[in-house]
Amino acid sequence: DLEKSVTLNREALQLCPPNRADYWMYLEHLALELHLQYNWTGEISCLEESIELGRSSIDSIPTTHAHRFIPARDLAHSLMLRFNETRRISDLDEAIKWDRMALASCGTSHVFYPAISAQAVSRLCMLFDARGSFEALEEAITL
Repeated sequence: DLEKSVTLNREALQLCPPNRADYWMYLEHLALELHLQYNWTGEISCLEESIELGRSSIDSIPTTHAHRFIPARDLAHSLMLRFNETRRISDLDEAIKWDRMALASCGTSHVFYPAISAQAVSRLCMLFDARGSFEALEEAITL
C-alpha cells in the first residue's frame, strides 16, 4: 500500500539524524514515494513535497558522492511533471539545471548516462520550443 509506504518513509526520516552520511537516501526515498503517490492520485501537494525533498536530498549529499546523479535525475523528473501541469518555464529551467548536474556527476561511461542524456535533450528541445533559445538547441545537439 502506497500510503503506508509514505508513512513508513516519513517515520524513518524522522528517526534518521541529519548528520548521517546516508541521510540524503532517506530524503530521496520519501521523495520517490511521494512522486509515486502523485502519479496515482494526481495530488499536486504530493509532487510539491517530493520536489522540496529532492532539493534537500541534493543539498545533503557531498558534491563528490558517486550517486549524486540519482536525486538530481529524480528531481528533474518531478519538476517536469510539475511543468506539464503548470507550464511554468522556471520548472523547465530548473529541471535542465539538474539534468546537467546529473550528467556531470555520473560521467559518460556510466550505465545511466544515455537515459539521463536523452531526458536532457528532450527538455532542451522543449526549452527551444518555449523560448526559441538556439543555445538550448545547440546544447541538445552536443549531448
